Amino acid sequence: MRKIAVFASGNGSNFENITVAAEQGRIPGCKVVLCVCDRPGAFVTERAARHGVEIFAFRAKDFANKLGFEKLIADRMDELGVDLGGRRISCVLPDICGLLAMSCSHATADA
Repeated sequence: MRKIAVFASGNGSNFENITVAAEQGRIPGCKVVLCVCDRPGAFVTERAARHGVEIFAFRAKDFANKLGFEKLIADRMDELGVDLGGRRISCVLPDICGLLAMSCSHATADA
């Protein structure tokens, strides 16, 4: 099972679509295990909680530089055994690119 981290900063509609698609088996062999959000309190954190997905929320301005929070994110992803993650998941793992795009568009159409 591939573990996915999804990065989001707002409403979380893409997070929701990816998570539901994975839960329903439309992204075979994948499970969303982490939601990374740079806006604590954003609605995506509520969506993640409803799905039982761990939330890593932070404020970039609380760090001296980008490297500070990126290291914490990378460490947490390593601790959870995340196989892929980021805003552009399809660029990280090309073999599921089409499945992610298809799953997101189907989930949106079904909503």
